[in-house]
Amino acid sequence: MVSVEDKQLFQWYAARTRHGQELHLRTKLSELGFECFIPSKTIPAIRFGKRTMLEVPIIANLIFIRATKTQALSIPNGFGLPIWYLVDRVTNSLLVIPDKQMEDFIRVYKEDPSSVVDTSENLVIGGRVRVIKGNLSGIEGNLVSFSNKTYVVVALGGEYGTVSRPINALMLAKVKIPKSSLVSID
Repeated sequence: MVSVEDKQLFQWYAARTRHGQELHLRTKLSELGFECFIPSKTIPAIRFGKRTMLEVPIIANLIFIRATKTQALSIPNGFGLPIWYLVDRVTNSLLVIPDKQMEDFIRVYKEDPSSVVDTSENLVIGGRVRVIKGNLSGIEGNLVSFSNKTYVVVALGGEYGTVSRPINALMLAKVKIPKSSLVSID
C-alpha cells in the first residue's frame, strides 16, 4: 500500500520512445503497475481484408508516465524498456508536468465538444480563463482565436504565450467552448 507521503511524490513525466512502440509500451507499463497516458485517436482501417478501427497516437513517440522519480528512472534501467525522458532545459532535470496541467490535458483530449462560440466582452484574447460549465468544468487555459473561432488552449510542460511572447510549451491542446461557459482568472 502506498502511504500518503509517498503518494505526494508521484509526478507526471514526459518521455519519448521508438516509432510505433507507444501502445505496446503503454501495455507493458500498465502490467508493471504504472499509470500512463498517450494522446490517441481511433481511425478506420482495413486489415487482412476486413474493416477495423485502429488506435493511433496523435503525437508520435510520446508517452506520459506517472511515477516517483526513482520509479521513473527504473523503467529504462531496471526493466529495459526503450524510453528517453524529456529534460527541462531550465532546471536540467527530468521534465515534470504539474498534475493540474496533466488532468486538464487528459480531459481536453477525451472530450469532443461541438458547441458554438457565444460573444462576451469581459474575456480577452490571450487571457487566462477557467471553464465553469459542462464536461470540461475546472479546466484552465488561455483564450485564443484561430480563423475567427475562439478556443481554450491548454499548455503542457510550460506556459502558453501571446503573439508578442514565444510559446514555451511541450504541447498544446485546443478545444472550442462557448464563452458563456468561461470566466477570466487573471
